[in-house]
Amino acid sequence: PVVVKKADGNETGTAEVGKVVNYTIDVTIQPGAQKYVLTDVMTGLTYNNDVTVKNGDTSLGSNATTSFNDANSTLTVTFDQDYLDGITAATTITVAYTATVNESAVTVNKAENTATLNYGTNNNTTSDTVTLSNYGFGLMKTKSDANNKELLEGATFNILNGGTVLKFVYVSDGDYYRPAKANETGAVTDIPAGNVKFDGLANGTYTIHEVAAPAGYKIATKDETITITDGDEWVQTEQVTVNDSQITAYKEGGVRFVNEAGSSLPSTGGMGTTLLYTVGGALVVGAAIILITKKRMAA
Repeated sequence: PVVVKKADGNETGTAEVGKVVNYTIDVTIQPGAQKYVLTDVMTGLTYNNDVTVKNGDTSLGSNATTSFNDANSTLTVTFDQDYLDGITAATTITVAYTATVNESAVTVNKAENTATLNYGTNNNTTSDTVTLSNYGFGLMKTKSDANNKELLEGATFNILNGGTVLKFVYVSDGDYYRPAKANETGAVTDIPAGNVKFDGLANGTYTIHEVAAPAGYKIATKDETITITDGDEWVQTEQVTVNDSQITAYKEGGVRFVNEAGSSLPSTGGMGTTLLYTVGGALVVGAAIILITKKRMAA
């Protein structure tokens, strides 16, 4: 008699770190019910202390006592026995709350809650689980000169989802970026080029936008997009040849930015600027952003 689901009716899904997720737990109470106690253990989630317990649109009020144990991340709802004794037909009670996917979801590869109903004089139990799988992807951004002989430094880029620039926090002990939580200290939007990895993202479509090019080169004018789906997996790295130069890349996937030598100055006229663009246009440098995707399924 316990069904746990997200507010949209799905029992599984994906959510990035920092995402607020709506949960509902439907408990069916039968006539003669004894000692109904609902517990919900959360993993990779931060409870937002906003639980409601209702029969339809009517709150149970003092007929249901709620508490939360921070030590074991457990929400408990205890139903008053006098209220249970008054049940004459099967009655569905809805427990609703929100929780935020937190950074530990990346480490344990899951954000889930396990709801268990304890009932009866023999403390019988029934339970159900909802799992939100976290997905991550990595980017390896390699810039070289026109002959692919020298790596270039100084480029940075943003990642956008639905037109919104995402904020990230660098995790030093894992060497990756994860989405920042609301108002989190140390959050950044500009990511330096290099061998950069991300984790804790939901599946979806993301836009990569260069915001700064290496010194002496113009910012790429064209954005690129990637899509993370449920079936994505890491792919292995290998050495590949680009313009007779060996660089580390990935076997599959990837997008490519092209930077021209020169300066991203406004085209306001004047011989100096015109000459700069004319020369720069002949010196094209490839900025390869090769992405990998990693399926982060819950256990």
